[in-house]
Amino acid sequence: MRKILLIIPLFLIFAGCSEKGGFADQAKIVKAQSTMIKLRNALEEYRIDKGAYPGPNSDWLKLISPYFTKENPVEPEQITSIKLLLLESENIVTQISGVLGELRRKALFADSSLASDIFQILVPIDSILNKMRLEV
Repeated sequence: MRKILLIIPLFLIFAGCSEKGGFADQAKIVKAQSTMIKLRNALEEYRIDKGAYPGPNSDWLKLISPYFTKENPVEPEQITSIKLLLLESENIVTQISGVLGELRRKALFADSSLASDIFQILVPIDSILNKMRLEV
């Protein structure tokens, strides 16, 4: 009897200690939420096309499957080349910003008049880079 009274609480403790809410559980929750959103969107697209939701006795999963699985459209070569140019431009702006940041750090060790001149030159360059960053 004592063994049973000792084993039952230990069993309950170990059963209750299983980790809940870990990263795997959170990932499953996010995936389920994403699937529910896709399902909702497919139902809405069906309603827009057909004027009503699928009936209660219909196989609604078969009816909305064309809306649920869509293939990604193939991009024309022109769009791909434009994307590559934009990525290259963004990379160049980032590199220039890095060089200017290093110049700012080194200017702190320079003579005060030289540092002042450098910082006066860097202000308009920074504003131009910010405009370029917004454009890209």
